[in-house]
Amino acid sequence: MMSQACAAVPRAPGALAARRDNRCSITGHRKGRAAAPLVQVPLGPRSPRRSTLTASSSSSSSPSPPLPSAAISRPSISPSDLSGELWIHADKLLQTGDVCTLKIKGANAGGALVDFDGFAAFLPLSQMDPGRFLNGIPQADQVREMVGQDVTVRVKTVRRDTKSLILSEKEALLTEYMRTKLKIGDILTGRVSNIREYGAFVTLPLRDSDGFPHETSGLIHISQLAWGLVNHPKDMLKLGQDISVKIIELDYRRLRINLSIKQLEEDPLLQTLDTLIPAMVTDEEAGSNADATITEDDLKDSMKELIAMLKEVEGVDDVRLGRTAEEKRVVSQELELWISRVPMAEDSTGYNLVARSGKDVQEFHVHTHMDADAFKGMIQGVSSTLLRQNK
Repeated sequence: MMSQACAAVPRAPGALAARRDNRCSITGHRKGRAAAPLVQVPLGPRSPRRSTLTASSSSSSSPSPPLPSAAISRPSISPSDLSGELWIHADKLLQTGDVCTLKIKGANAGGALVDFDGFAAFLPLSQMDPGRFLNGIPQADQVREMVGQDVTVRVKTVRRDTKSLILSEKEALLTEYMRTKLKIGDILTGRVSNIREYGAFVTLPLRDSDGFPHETSGLIHISQLAWGLVNHPKDMLKLGQDISVKIIELDYRRLRINLSIKQLEEDPLLQTLDTLIPAMVTDEEAGSNADATITEDDLKDSMKELIAMLKEVEGVDDVRLGRTAEEKRVVSQELELWISRVPMAEDSTGYNLVARSGKDVQEFHVHTHMDADAFKGMIQGVSSTLLRQNK
């Protein structure tokens, strides 16, 4: 029967503090306790240790060159265990991204050997919490002193062919941090660390429950850089630039943080008649003619052209006039369009559109069954066409 040693166990709030309290001096062993046996297992060269938690690179079944199987397996494990429920258990944890608490059973020059249902899984130094280590003392020596301690990890890599199982404490820490400290809508300050055609990566400084600093990265997709068209992220951002970003998605399984710059501001295409005329205090002061009866003949030519174009669009059933107002400020004479946040009447389907030309502001009721994205795209197209025609 499969051992329950690695059931998905959420970490207690004081787990980090308790873990660090368990560290002992490398200069001597705990009183009244013999030194823990060192598991001497040869290990090939390892990748340089990184001190960052990486959200942009998720767990994978084969993300790096395989370690020698001798580095993470014990001769005492029977062939049936290696091909049975143990691997099913490990695969499930890899797919779900759940964290589990296990016990360190041994150490070698490359990291710690962790008991995973009787199998010696490998926790590389590069995947251990840097907050565990003291400066000036070889990390391999410090890992030996951790034998017998609990460690909270995620399964990072499962390779049945080489009988290797790689764990990550960093990814477990990031999972915990994302679940308890971050939420959608949070605004953070980060630094642009990489720019690609599809977006930009931003390094985000984080601190765990003990106040120990970590770093992770999030992605701003090119579509989240601005409300307008962006040809390439480098047109807006520079490497090393400090920026504010908003969290729009947290993927706990793949450890990805998706960010946005444009959502720090209101969509300029979404406004109401009232917010478009901030000076409006009373109908008399604003020059509002909401109760007056107007016809298309009373409108400027640019607004007449707008109505004609809208009625020609496939999917638009009708266009009717709504409120009208006069803005007191001096504004552009070009026709500007906004989709109003004010919903249509309950018995109508469509959107309210606000148009401004000079000081004249007019509301239109556009009857359509288009979804919001399709309607917005259509309005942007109509606006661009009218702008070209009137140049």
